[in-house]
Amino acid sequence: MVTPAERRRAVDHLKDCRFSERRACRLVGLSRSVAQYQLQAANDEPLRGQLKVLAE
Repeated sequence: MVTPAERRRAVDHLKDCRFSERRACRLVGLSRSVAQYQLQAANDEPLRGQLKVLAE
């Protein structure tokens, strides 16, 4: 099983080889929205602090 991260790397490699993003995604079997997705770091500190207070 190939993970989305590995497929993104394959798309990046094909783009370096002068394939368009649309064609590279089609060849790899990855939707363009998944290829363009960037993970956003969550700021959980306020929630963690409240949970610690409730756990005490």
